[in-house]
Amino acid sequence: MGVGKRGIWLFLGVGMVAVVMVQGCPGSSSNNRSDGRTLRIMDDSGRATSAVSSYDSVMVSLNGVEPRTHYDFVVTPAGLAAPVVGQARLTSDGAGNVRPNIILFDVGHDQGNVPVGSYDIHVVGPGLDETGTVDVELPSEAYVYTCDSAGEVKNTFDYGDPLYVSGGNFAANAEVHLTPFLDRPEWFDGDDVTANSDPTRPGGTQGRESTIANTDANGDLPVTQLASFFYFGVPGDGFDIVADLAPFDVFNIGSDAVDGNAVVGGTYQIPDVGTDIDSELACDSDGTYQDVFTTNDDVYAFINPPLQYVIEHGWVDKYVVNHSNEWQDGDALQDVSGGNEMDGVQSGCTNEQIVLVFPGPLPPGDYDIIIDINRDGVYTQGVDIVDGGSAESLGKVGFTVN
Repeated sequence: MGVGKRGIWLFLGVGMVAVVMVQGCPGSSSNNRSDGRTLRIMDDSGRATSAVSSYDSVMVSLNGVEPRTHYDFVVTPAGLAAPVVGQARLTSDGAGNVRPNIILFDVGHDQGNVPVGSYDIHVVGPGLDETGTVDVELPSEAYVYTCDSAGEVKNTFDYGDPLYVSGGNFAANAEVHLTPFLDRPEWFDGDDVTANSDPTRPGGTQGRESTIANTDANGDLPVTQLASFFYFGVPGDGFDIVADLAPFDVFNIGSDAVDGNAVVGGTYQIPDVGTDIDSELACDSDGTYQDVFTTNDDVYAFINPPLQYVIEHGWVDKYVVNHSNEWQDGDALQDVSGGNEMDGVQSGCTNEQIVLVFPGPLPPGDYDIIIDINRDGVYTQGVDIVDGGSAESLGKVGFTVN
């Protein structure tokens, strides 16, 4: 990876998900056309659905469309043209597919911008003009989420600050064991959830002490501070929170819940202290950061800065640009990949998912990727995110195509 760059750790947004959602929701989530083009709507575990519960996120994908082409998505309340609550401009790959992308983060909760209700997802592009609908519903199963001391949803925390959780739809007046784990991609019925049972870190899992709380008569989990939180070695590492009811120490789908199933429950980050926000961005389709590609590859971008950088329900533009040894404040951004992409970032931590930004075949050369946070078409020092030359990584090339 590039010299002088802050490390970036795999982080697919932060959603609050009850694992019971693996059983899906009723109804169809795909608009299937006779020409094979399909708009697919999913929960953030990637399962097709026409309804999601509060604290979940909504994903979209396309199949069978024109290859290497932009498609524009807009989300509004059903039957209305405004307000726009979600949007994206995504690029199809060489096979004519747009990979799943979160278009609505953390829906339905009181602090969100997408309250309970029905929403239209409209997609337009060459040969395609389709609308699908998704319902945002109150959760019907147990759920747990990270929050601040007042119970408001919070996805990122200052490195060293206390962590709080809350939730609901549990058994009434029940004992709950709350245990943090290093993020894992999926939780399964029967998983060991005892404290210190996480084998994913060398040297054991010291510090993952369970906190014991109790639900009230309505099955709600009051705001609870974890008794002894842990620190991962690198800011930006993600974590999940498991809420375990009797029988304890085994994850039970239907009674237990997790904040972070296919997505991450939360992350610790640190304030930025540099002039430029310099991070790894260029990656492959699996999110593995790399600096060298072949002409037959596709280039993706993945945002997960370990620094704390807050955008409230915002959208950002992604540019692939010719390399510059040092980007200066006000430099114009001229995309060389066929046009920039645009989508939303996770409120509170600027995290995203993996997005195709340069479909192959690729012309040889040196390139940088810039995330235009304020969407003004120029590089803004200390605001935009750069994978390339900057004051902190002078001369560093974002990625090279050979």
